[in-house]
Amino acid sequence: MKIKTRIFLIFIITLLFIVVYYTRSEFYGDPITKYLATSRINNYISNQYPGKHLEIDSVNFEFKSKLYVANIYSQGNEDIGFQIGIKKGGRKIFFDQYIDKYAKDHELSERFANSLRTSITEVLSEKIPQLSEVTVVIYIEKDKYPIDTEYSSQVDEPYSVILNFEGEQIFKHEFVELCYTAKETLKEKGFTIDEYIFDYREHNSKDKGGLGYSLELRKDQLAYSKQEMLLIENLNVYGDEEIQRQYNN
Repeated sequence: MKIKTRIFLIFIITLLFIVVYYTRSEFYGDPITKYLATSRINNYISNQYPGKHLEIDSVNFEFKSKLYVANIYSQGNEDIGFQIGIKKGGRKIFFDQYIDKYAKDHELSERFANSLRTSITEVLSEKIPQLSEVTVVIYIEKDKYPIDTEYSSQVDEPYSVILNFEGEQIFKHEFVELCYTAKETLKEKGFTIDEYIFDYREHNSKDKGGLGYSLELRKDQLAYSKQEMLLIENLNVYGDEEIQRQYNN
């Protein structure tokens, strides 16, 4: 009897330990994932910023975002301080404030993005009347180009494009047709885009029930056919259940 009681108590204590450990881990992180996050951030700053003498001051866990956030400082420059974040259990850096605070040429990045947006809009607006907005995301490093440089085809920098469409209710395959047409048209015109995000919204459908689609194309997916784009996992349909049943084909 005593043996059974002892085994039962050991089982309960073990169970409680597991519950407490995982509950605490969810709210505060845990030593293992914190160690891995710290190690990966250390490797990242060593490879990304050699010679800048960057060190990790502290690493904290943010419950809401499930991120380990490292506070970084420079041994050689007391004015430099920023944060780097990585998802709990993740392998890739989630954000790096150094890029935006110290490395990015904001003026040139915005000028190049505006130039590309204007050109892309001109190319697509006649062919795709549903086009409502074009956004270009480009990162230009400080001191890489003279400040008065204008964008041209000689500027070899990767950039992403977000294309927003608005129109009547259409089927999923018609949305993919729009995306494919835009992608191939820009390719024919010589645009070398690294990544696309496509978004379609039905006219005046700001409420949750309105029909909508979104599709992301990574660099390794840019050569996809229409059929391959239809099957891609990053293709999403929005709207109430009845709309999704009707148009999700």
